[in-house]
Amino acid sequence: MRIPETYIVIDIETTGLPEQDKRGNKNFSDVQIIEIGALKCNSWERYGGRRQDDSMKFSILVAPWTKEDEEQGEGYMVLPEKITQLTGITESILEKEAVFPEEAARKLMDFLGYDPNESGTWTQRPTDGDDPRLIVVGHNILGFDLPILRRIVDLPVSEVYDTMLLWRAWCLGMRKGEWESLDHFYGRVGAERFSGQSNLEFCLRTLCGPTGLVDAGYVHGHKHRAPTDCIAAHIVFETMRTRGILKTVFGEENA
Repeated sequence: MRIPETYIVIDIETTGLPEQDKRGNKNFSDVQIIEIGALKCNSWERYGGRRQDDSMKFSILVAPWTKEDEEQGEGYMVLPEKITQLTGITESILEKEAVFPEEAARKLMDFLGYDPNESGTWTQRPTDGDDPRLIVVGHNILGFDLPILRRIVDLPVSEVYDTMLLWRAWCLGMRKGEWESLDHFYGRVGAERFSGQSNLEFCLRTLCGPTGLVDAGYVHGHKHRAPTDCIAAHIVFETMRTRGILKTVFGEENA
């Protein structure tokens, strides 16, 4: 389990949060995607913060309804006011600029290097010697982003590094040798009670201070948008690497 040097950061914005039952099971059925962001990353020195060029970034607004909904007169759902306040995305913006989920999925997969095939799945384009695996990084990506994204596209992910769970593992003192795989690791972390803060902005501020906030675009009055949160998660992950947190959690030979 070697920490990757090359990976994709993914983040989404949605119409709200999933409801949870008494056992903590989440119901994502009423949660719709309104924005997808992705960022191709190699290393902190080369691709950190705002130094990313446009070819390394992906951003798209997504209609929280399908083409079939619109044809049946059921499109243009009411966007909760709290989501507009949080993201700055309005119903008017979505009506003018958003694409249907199917098109958003196709454009995301094209950015990731995949083409649709006759079987209805995806074929990866040649990688010119680069690591062909799709390795994904994100903040709470296992508990939020990926489960919701699967409703419009099943990403062929090889490994996932969830910076929220990595942060919690470090805070809880979980160390090398306590798990056999990433799945085992996430299961162990998720089973532990955690009472501290672990949202993305808190982790960014704690690890990087004001400089990290500015690099991610987290300035006064900023809105939470998927591309900005991708940069923030990237900075958090690479700061965990440079400060030795990943090495501490996973073991020196793996970080």
